[in-house]
Amino acid sequence: MKLISGVILITIAIWLTHNSYLVKISKLEKAVIAERKNLEDLKKDLNEKQLEYDKAADLKKLELEMREKRNMETSKEVYYFKIKK
Repeated sequence: MKLISGVILITIAIWLTHNSYLVKISKLEKAVIAERKNLEDLKKDLNEKQLEYDKAADLKKLELEMREKRNMETSKEVYYFKIKK
């Protein structure tokens, strides 16, 4: 009788411990999923900002090159290059 009750108590203790660990793990997994989604959103924002910055930097570089090498200037009314005479 002692043996059966001991086995039952150990089984219940293991089951309760296992259950509590499963709950903790599932909460942590949900937090990880939320953080991964947040990370993906931040990466998308970063990529968009980098593209905008690169476009602006390339336009300035192009404008300087056109001014110096090809004697062109930007128009004040419309933003395009015209030949300087």
